[in-house]
Amino acid sequence: PLLDNLFKPKERFIPEKEMHMRSKRIYDNLPEVKKRQEEKQKRIIIQSNRLRVEIFKKQLLDQLLQRNTE
Repeated sequence: PLLDNLFKPKERFIPEKEMHMRSKRIYDNLPEVKKRQEEKQKRIIIQSNRLRVEIFKKQLLDQLLQRNTE
């Protein structure tokens, strides 16, 4: 009877916040989720690059127009 207690795992209370954190960590490590996050990062980089190109084109056009008017 006493030995039975030694081998039984104790039931411990896990706070709800800790359970959420654990499940989120496991979810974030899934390959599908990692791939989706990488694709999102790529889209953000591509979008910022396009914006930079547009700004550069505008500045270049402004410079050309200023030279032509002078």
